[in-house]
Amino acid sequence: VTCAEALIADGDLNRASVWLSEAQNFCQTNGELFFLPEVWRVRGTLAQAESRAHNADSEAAMEKLNTAFACFQTSIELSREQGAKMLALRASILLGRLLHEWGRTPEAIELLALLADDFDEKSTVADIRTLFALLLALQEHQGATVSVNPPPRSLVTG
Repeated sequence: VTCAEALIADGDLNRASVWLSEAQNFCQTNGELFFLPEVWRVRGTLAQAESRAHNADSEAAMEKLNTAFACFQTSIELSREQGAKMLALRASILLGRLLHEWGRTPEAIELLALLADDFDEKSTVADIRTLFALLLALQEHQGATVSVNPPPRSLVTG
């Protein structure tokens, strides 16, 4: 999967697609289902990269972005089924960015704010820092001030 990400970054989308297909087949054939969320996340990244090969407003570009959206959702669902919060986080960050690009910033904020409750804002882990930075940027863009970590319900209700 990491090799496919490097190939995408290098613009070699065909080889990245082959690597992802091989990784998915390996996972499913050998019962290594833990890595499937990452395969689907990177498939979404690949679809986004493929969309850039088309005119931004074209039907082909939108089809690729819809594929990216579906891949990110699949990654999140599989991650949640496995209880893999960090894998869900990685796909959710990408989905949140895509939603924002589509002008659906409130949905992106909602998605990320729900995740933020599971993580410590003071963490030094890169993906967690990205979550909080992106959430803050989206809130500022939207003009919202959503509480990221509200007090425990027991403190609110007394």
